[in-house]
Amino acid sequence: GRRAWFATEVNGLIALLPTRPAPDADAVAAWLTARPAPGGATLYAGIRSLGPGELLELDRDGGRVRRYWRPTYREPLDLPRAELDGLIRDSLDRAVARRDTPGAPLGVLMSGGLDSTSIAVIAGERAAPGALAFSATFPDYPSIDESPWIDTMESKAGIEG
Repeated sequence: GRRAWFATEVNGLIALLPTRPAPDADAVAAWLTARPAPGGATLYAGIRSLGPGELLELDRDGGRVRRYWRPTYREPLDLPRAELDGLIRDSLDRAVARRDTPGAPLGVLMSGGLDSTSIAVIAGERAAPGALAFSATFPDYPSIDESPWIDTMESKAGIEG
């Protein structure tokens, strides 16, 4: 009809609908063969996911998906390392600040890698007490388990895991 339902996750959307949608055959086939679903399709017929940099524009004539952002290539900066380090730190600081709610603790998804560790350190410095790190660990699979790195980074960042 003329209704549009929105949710952050598919499960939340399905909970809003009067009946569970049928499977989307093309999306299921893509999922089974580990390929991306075509055109933002989900496993459910009639439910589409917006892609990165997309928005849904609604007006009297209906709705259209359009891109509001796309990555663009820029030549690398030719600056001294110390200056580049400062620019990266400033960018990460701004990114954490955009997600910060004053007086509320922050949550960080920790993998033990450089990116999540950097964010965790900044979050630990600026967050209200009670910042938390969340991680998926695999102690039964040592070849992929990052627990030792995660434990070290949580300790250094002063964030409870």
